[in-house]
Amino acid sequence: MNQREVQVYISSNCKECDDLLHFLDKKNVKYISKNTSRNKSYLKEIQEENVYVTPVVKAYGNWILGFQEDQLSDVLGL
Repeated sequence: MNQREVQVYISSNCKECDDLLHFLDKKNVKYISKNTSRNKSYLKEIQEENVYVTPVVKAYGNWILGFQEDQLSDVLGL
C-alpha cells in the first residue's frame, strides 16, 4: 500500500482521531498524518474539498469522514 495514497487529517485533543490512528496502526496501514491544529495549510486542504471535520481519511481518491471502520476496511482492502 502506497503511503502517499493514504492521508489522515486529524486535530489535537480528538479522541476519534486517536482511535482512527490506533486502528490504522493495528492494521499496519501506512499513512501520512496531517494535524490541522498544528498546520493550518492542512486545514485549508480539506476545506478546499468542502470538508470541515476531523478525522478524515483521503485514500485512493475517496474521502472518508469520521472513523468509519467498515468503510475504511472496504476502501483500504482490510
